[in-house]
Amino acid sequence: MTTNEAKEYLGVSRQYLNVICNKGKLKFVKDSGTTKLFLKSDLDLYKQNNAR
Repeated sequence: MTTNEAKEYLGVSRQYLNVICNKGKLKFVKDSGTTKLFLKSDLDLYKQNNAR
């Protein structure tokens, strides 16, 4: 999933998505400048462990 898809899927802002990536709570597969690619399984795991 792209950065935009990931932020919509998690229901967070792009800035918060960057924060949780920088803190190591969520990892991305590839960084191509402004867009990062995420695995849906990683997003599901983060969502499950960090339910708001």
